[in-house]
Amino acid sequence: MGYNNRAWILDYPSDETTYWSYWHDYLGGTIKFDVNLASAGCQQAAGIYLVQADDENCSWKAKSGGDPQCARVELMEANTLGFKTASFPCESGSCADFSDSTAYADFGAYGPGPDYEIDSTRTFTVQSRFIAMEAADGNVGDLKRIETTLIQGANQISIVQDNANILSAIQEKLRYRMAVVMTNFNAGETNDISGVCDHGGEHGDVNFSGMKWTSYDSIDNTEDGSDGTDGDGQLIVDEVASSLDMCSDDFCSACHMAHYSNNPNNRFPTCTDYTRYKFSNQCGSMDSSMCGSDDTCFRSWPLDDNKRWKSDDFACRPIPARMLVGEYNFSRRPTRNMKKGLCALGCDGACHNSYPVGDADKWKSSDAIFRCKV
Repeated sequence: MGYNNRAWILDYPSDETTYWSYWHDYLGGTIKFDVNLASAGCQQAAGIYLVQADDENCSWKAKSGGDPQCARVELMEANTLGFKTASFPCESGSCADFSDSTAYADFGAYGPGPDYEIDSTRTFTVQSRFIAMEAADGNVGDLKRIETTLIQGANQISIVQDNANILSAIQEKLRYRMAVVMTNFNAGETNDISGVCDHGGEHGDVNFSGMKWTSYDSIDNTEDGSDGTDGDGQLIVDEVASSLDMCSDDFCSACHMAHYSNNPNNRFPTCTDYTRYKFSNQCGSMDSSMCGSDDTCFRSWPLDDNKRWKSDDFACRPIPARMLVGEYNFSRRPTRNMKKGLCALGCDGACHNSYPVGDADKWKSSDAIFRCKV
C-alpha cells in the first residue's frame, strides 16, 4: 500500500456502499496477517482497523475526523519505531482522543534491527485474538480481553487490552458489524506511536499480506478467565514436532512440541514460526534438524530476503502440506532436470515450474516451485 492511502476489504468490488464490506464474527475468534513496515519512518503510521461501518453515518471517509466518529478496534497503528493497539466504542457518535484500553509493544522488544525480539525492518506476523468466555449454554459469552501477538521466527511478544468497561462496550459490535480498513498515513512530527520525531523520516510503501480469519478458536472455558495458561506457568517449547501438520495451520512454518512449566505431562504442538519461506530443492546432505521425522524437508530462505540461498536464514525446513496438493498453473516448457523442486519426490510426467491457481503473486509466490505435470 502506497503512502497516504486507505483501503477497505470487500466481498465484492463496489465502492458505492459499505454493504459489500467483509463482515466477520470476531467474538471468540482470531484475525492474523503479515506486515512489512521497513519503509515506515517516525512520522508515518500504518494501520489495520475494525470499523463499525454503515452508509449513513460511518462510510468510507469515517476515519478522516469530525462528526460522526465511528467505533473501531485498532488492531495495529505502527511504524518501525513503535506499535500500539486500542479500542474506541465511540458511544453516542463521539470518540475520545485517547482510549484507556491503549496498549503498546515494549520499546525494548520492538524496533528496527536484529537487537530487538521483533525486528520492525523485517516482515512479521500480527495475530489478534478476541478471547471470550464460554457461556453456560456452550455459546460464546463475554469478551475478556483482546490479545495481540507479534510473531517473527521463534520470537513472540504479546500486547493485551483488558479494560473491562471498554471491552463490554465494544463486544456486541464485533458480531458481524465491523469492516476491515487498512491505512498508510502521516502521523505528524509528534505522535503516540514513536513520540517526538527529530527528522522527517521515510514515507514509503507498507506491505500487508496473508490475512486470515478464524472463528471460535479463542474461547476461554476456565473459571478464572485465564485462558488456561496463567495457572500452568510459563510456556516451554521443546523439540521439533514429528510433522509440521501437527500444528494444523496452513501458514505455520515450524511446529514444536511444548508444555507449561507447571504441567509438564500435558504436551501439545505449537507453531513457532509464521515466516513465509521460498522453497527450492531437497536438502540432500544439509542439516535437517529443523524438520520432523515425518516431514518432507527442502532448502529455503525468507521470501522477502533478496540474498536467497546466501541469506543468513537459509536452511532446510519442512515444506507445508498446502504446497503438495492443489491445482496449479504450469510454465510452457519443462525442465530436463527431474530433481528440481517437488519433481524429485517422484514424477511420471514432465517437470514444470508452477504456482497455485488463483495466486495473485503468480511466479513470485512463496508457493511457486517445480512440480510434476501429468
